[in-house]
Amino acid sequence: MIQLSSKVIIKFLLVMQKHGYIGEFEYVDDHRFGKFVVELNGRLNKCG
Repeated sequence: MIQLSSKVIIKFLLVMQKHGYIGEFEYVDDHRFGKFVVELNGRLNKCG
């Protein structure tokens, strides 16, 4: 779960999804900042 939502995070998640590192993701509106729930598929390893 990613706590803060912004246009930059949306674009980053779309790029990661396009290259197959993550599955589907959805935006959850909590009437504050919003959250993203991301489906991990196991291809993301040793980041950073």
